[in-house]
Amino acid sequence: MRCEHCGTENVDGARFCKGCGADLTQQNEAANQPAWGSNMNNTKTAPNQNYSNITPSQVGDMGDYQPISMWGYFGYELLFAIPCVGFVLLLVFSFGGTKNVNLRNFARSYFCFTIVVFVLMLFLFFSSGMAGMMGRMYY
Repeated sequence: MRCEHCGTENVDGARFCKGCGADLTQQNEAANQPAWGSNMNNTKTAPNQNYSNITPSQVGDMGDYQPISMWGYFGYELLFAIPCVGFVLLLVFSFGGTKNVNLRNFARSYFCFTIVVFVLMLFLFFSSGMAGMMGRMYY
């Protein structure tokens, strides 16, 4: 069964459209009741093609999900690599400084990467310090 609103193909007997959530029970009742006087002379009619035309107003604003270009990723990587200013901007973009979901997710992933690198550097620093101290110990 095809939805009248969005054109999504649904399972026969479904109550709601899986694409747009429209009520399909009214469509089921209308499909089960033949129209008055239709096909009285057994002529064949073309099947009803329910195509939906999407207008730009239905698409919505892509501002929140605007994709980042390759050069955009490169630029943000360079921006976040600046020692102090980049880290502050990384925090701002990670915790809601932008409405763009893709930029926010990229900043969050870069922030997680920065934390992992920082923890590894601390581990290497302290382990090399401990190894240096152990090398100077005499039995």
